[in-house]
Amino acid sequence: MVIRSEQVQHFDDVLRAKFETELVEFSRTVRPSARQFADDAAELQFVRAAMERARSWGFTDRDFVQLTLELMLRLGNEFDADAQFPWARVILHAEPRDPEFIMATQLYNGMKDFLERVQGPGNALLLAAYGKIASTPDEAWVIRSSDGQSALLTMLRYFYPQRFDYIGERALRHIMAKGIEDARRVSMPPRIGVPLFSGIAFLLGHGALADPQYPWIAAALEDPRVTSPEEQPRNLLHRLKERLARAAAPATP
Repeated sequence: MVIRSEQVQHFDDVLRAKFETELVEFSRTVRPSARQFADDAAELQFVRAAMERARSWGFTDRDFVQLTLELMLRLGNEFDADAQFPWARVILHAEPRDPEFIMATQLYNGMKDFLERVQGPGNALLLAAYGKIASTPDEAWVIRSSDGQSALLTMLRYFYPQRFDYIGERALRHIMAKGIEDARRVSMPPRIGVPLFSGIAFLLGHGALADPQYPWIAAALEDPRVTSPEEQPRNLLHRLKERLARAAAPATP
């Protein structure tokens, strides 16, 4: 019996499609989250991007590919370039590169430490932060103090003290700089724009604005119904609070 190359390719394609489906199903079990893909196609594309990123790191084991996806889901699409997770950059950019088993073990341990310290047993700390942010009045997001940096740090610590303590001063400075940059880029008033974008980066990762997991961010910023600079931040804030409130709500039987 002769097996032609196109038959081998077909078998490979079938196996890859099956694995992609398994990864999509796995991604839907990673909760709680403010995640909401635009559609099934966007979700599948995210999974494929995770597979490609795992391949670029030299991961061939299926469990390590799934770990890559989980890291992107839990820490943010750009977690490997996020100042909140410096350990990930150290592991992934070490020279010479460690064997995949060692890299994957180190990444898993880093994620596990984060989840235990920041999200807590049963995600209790994460859910508490989601609930606190979702119930905070809009006016609390407006920085009125002359010392804007101090006021912003106070706000972030209030929202999520465990994450604030975990990421440290260097990452917090990066988050505030990102908030200033993003607010300026979309011409949002800085007194609300900087704390809002800083808060999103703090909570969802520094690449949240372009993360396929959160298309509602771009939808809020590009909403044609918003006609004034004052409405834009309120629209985005309401989308954020809505997503967090849903994530924090008790699961229905």
